[in-house]
Amino acid sequence: MFTTTLSRGYMITNQLDRLKQDCNELEYFIQRLMKEGNDNRVQKIQKKKQYLEEYIQQMQMVPVAEIAA
Repeated sequence: MFTTTLSRGYMITNQLDRLKQDCNELEYFIQRLMKEGNDNRVQKIQKKKQYLEEYIQQMQMVPVAEIAA
């Protein structure tokens, strides 16, 4: 059981790191779309980025013990 908790916590850490990286990549994508003048798509991607940032923040606040349960 202890190893399961550790592996899940490690998995969550890896997932959060990947989500943070995705969030950074979305910022570059937004900048590129702005240069292209694609305002409609910029708004949609900004909403997705905002949701992703909120999700990351929520997951960082959840203790590993709750995730493993």
